[in-house]
Amino acid sequence: MVEIPIGSNRLPRGSRLGSRKTLIHFATGGLGHFLTRLGQSIDFSQDAGWDLGVVTEYHQPLGKLSFQEVFLSSPQIRRWSELEVNSRRFNIGTLKRDVEYRRGNGAIATIRDVVDHRVFPAQLPPKMVGHNLAFTTGDRELGLSKFRRNAGWLTAISSLSLVADFSGAVVERATRLQAPYIGVHFRNSDRLGDFDGTIQRLRQRIGETQINDVWWCTDDHSSIVAAVNAIPSARFYSSQTFARGNRMNLHNGLRGEDSINHLKNTFADLFTLCAADEYIPASRSGWNSLVPLMREAKDSSARFFGLTTP
Repeated sequence: MVEIPIGSNRLPRGSRLGSRKTLIHFATGGLGHFLTRLGQSIDFSQDAGWDLGVVTEYHQPLGKLSFQEVFLSSPQIRRWSELEVNSRRFNIGTLKRDVEYRRGNGAIATIRDVVDHRVFPAQLPPKMVGHNLAFTTGDRELGLSKFRRNAGWLTAISSLSLVADFSGAVVERATRLQAPYIGVHFRNSDRLGDFDGTIQRLRQRIGETQINDVWWCTDDHSSIVAAVNAIPSARFYSSQTFARGNRMNLHNGLRGEDSINHLKNTFADLFTLCAADEYIPASRSGWNSLVPLMREAKDSSARFFGLTTP
């Protein structure tokens, strides 16, 4: 359960909701997790004709930035302050989100008001907490069919693009990439990677393709040196500067400017894997599905990274 400290202005009593229904999406998980759940909320809102607000200011993996500080989006996705959701006196600064995942059965997701001691359902399809308001984390209600994750990801990357500060990091990375190269994703923090297995697959692909340049995209800085020592004949490139630390997801282990710089690096690494001539996925990661999808959806991916005009 994570507190959402994004302001203390309690919304005024007595103001009335607008005529349109509004869904407020609360960010959860890492980047891939966030994008697929948000894609599901976007799909619902578009199909139902609802307004959609996205709350990210409490979310460490996105640097505790507002949604609009990271992404450009359609006018349908609006700032909390622009939404007419005031009649129930909701104070976004007193809300917490709580998600319990159960393997194979979806999630139990709630939004809690810690001042007025109210608890609201936060799954899709949404349940009203006011006349025209619902909360969600983008997770499926228990007992319903699983998400089609690729559909959620495709909706998200087709609906969003990075703001200049983050797309600039991607453009800078693109200038450093020289084809051909192999892109390796090695995740080794909260989810431990299979280093020996990854090196074995890399050796095989180098032998088959004769490509000796390798971009090693990782959340474990120590793995870079280990990879260089394992295959000294290859040329390794990496931009990870942060140590893994305590087996915590690196997104959650960083604060302030470090977290924002890491987010820039994350987008640049995602682009690097998407643009690689050969791609070796991590042992366990949601990116194992996201990266192949983005490698296929080249036009949507280019817009998402801010490389073409939305």
